[in-house]
Amino acid sequence: MTATALKFDSILLIAFGGPTSGDQGYDYVKGIVGDRPAAEDRIREVAGHYERLNGSPFNSLTFEQGEAISAELKKRGYEVPVYVGMRHWDPYVKDVMAEMVDDGREDTLAVIMAPHQCFVSWDWYQSTVKEANDAVGDKALNITYADPWWLEEGFITANAENIKKSLSKLGDKADDAKLIFSAHSIPVNGCPSCRAGDRTCPYGGQFEESAKATAAAVGRGDNYLTCYQSQSEFSRQWTEPDVSQVIKDCKEKGVRNVVVSPIGFLVDHVEVLWDLDVEAKETADECQIQYERAATAGTHPAFIKLMADRIVARFEDQPRIDAPLS
Repeated sequence: MTATALKFDSILLIAFGGPTSGDQGYDYVKGIVGDRPAAEDRIREVAGHYERLNGSPFNSLTFEQGEAISAELKKRGYEVPVYVGMRHWDPYVKDVMAEMVDDGREDTLAVIMAPHQCFVSWDWYQSTVKEANDAVGDKALNITYADPWWLEEGFITANAENIKKSLSKLGDKADDAKLIFSAHSIPVNGCPSCRAGDRTCPYGGQFEESAKATAAAVGRGDNYLTCYQSQSEFSRQWTEPDVSQVIKDCKEKGVRNVVVSPIGFLVDHVEVLWDLDVEAKETADECQIQYERAATAGTHPAFIKLMADRIVARFEDQPRIDAPLS
């Protein structure tokens, strides 16, 4: 299949981004939260996590996903460059899209690297791309978005297999372990369209659907819990319950072992490495609960295959999936 036969001349993976060194943490967190005096203590607290972990592996792991997706596409005969742009850190979407224009790209398939849809994980990415596209003027790219995948087999399989690996570490205690799914907490009524009554945020429902399907794939049926984590600041209401509170509740119910699956995240970064591997683990230790954390989807072959499937579906004009946000 030649490049001239392809519907798109480039792929753009759009992700959150993270600072690659600890001393960049404050600027990074403040850039997300904004200049809000009420949130200053929380900004410094979270920035400290980046400092103690010496930055985030988010960017490098997302680049690895891009390389894996590119390799999978090549195996299928689709030789098309895969670019990676970040919303909140270098390489910024605006800079990557300017590079794409310089490279002569015209028709781009954009893939939002977030499993569950809401204003901050879908609309905001699209507005970031639009702003970058507006900035290049008459050289603006034609942008098409790939469909989301919160309930697709490859995403479910990748997370289920990672959970099974964590359960295996518990030996004969695995059957009694409580399975807990976690996603990033978002502000309640944080979406302008939701506040206006124009739509209902699909984020929590999609998260629950992912959890239910993955639990079934692990053989747990309805025997699982869901929770949220990583509130950016505390000046407004965020989705609950928090992961640490869920672990404490498990102690009250006599649970001795838990496996936490960060199904709302695609790669390890500070929200996973600190909020789960440090803080949630400390809570479990205090509760005398054995704690295992499952890996994120990352470059699991089933997930990479799914991402390639999503991309090929648009090259081949296959029917769109039924998703609340497009």
